[in-house]
Amino acid sequence: NIVLVGVAFLLVGVGITAIAGVKRDQVQNAVAEEEVEEDGDVLVAAPPKTSPKKSIKTGVAIAVTSGVLSALLNVGFSNALPVAELASTKYGANPTDASLVAWVVVLIGAYIMNAGFALFKMASNNTFGSFKVAGGKKAYFWSVAAGLFWFAALGVYGQGAAAMGDLGPVVGWPMMLGISLIVSNVWGYRSGEWKNASGP
Repeated sequence: NIVLVGVAFLLVGVGITAIAGVKRDQVQNAVAEEEVEEDGDVLVAAPPKTSPKKSIKTGVAIAVTSGVLSALLNVGFSNALPVAELASTKYGANPTDASLVAWVVVLIGAYIMNAGFALFKMASNNTFGSFKVAGGKKAYFWSVAAGLFWFAALGVYGQGAAAMGDLGPVVGWPMMLGISLIVSNVWGYRSGEWKNASGP
């Protein structure tokens, strides 16, 4: 019951954040329409009005679909836990660290699919040479760092879920998602994502 109450509070928080985001976009779009640029003695009107409602609905639909499908990552992790148990019982791995083995099983298919499609597109478009660009090393560094941090987050979650026992995947996953939402919104606020939006 406590878990369900916690999930309910999480959903309420997500709903409030979504509504706030919609209102923020409406305010920012209204401000953008009112702004004009002065070019000498001529006032140049802002770009023509777009359809924010349509884009917002589409974005919410995509986000909801993505959220539903992303839960399958945790389902795969739960179903791969017997592999982690095998690594612990047969090969003497630490039970907490053995949870990392489950991620190998879950992510290997996604890696093959993503890497294969990327190679296919680069081959069909003949864009292998696009890797040699100015400032590419910095971009590659941050790309690799983002990948490492992403897997590190999953690894820490897996260890925590293993430590919590059978309820680990059930309780740990919404906890991780909730914390990630809080952190991402804090950084979004700090980066000016809510600029020109009115306060509560």
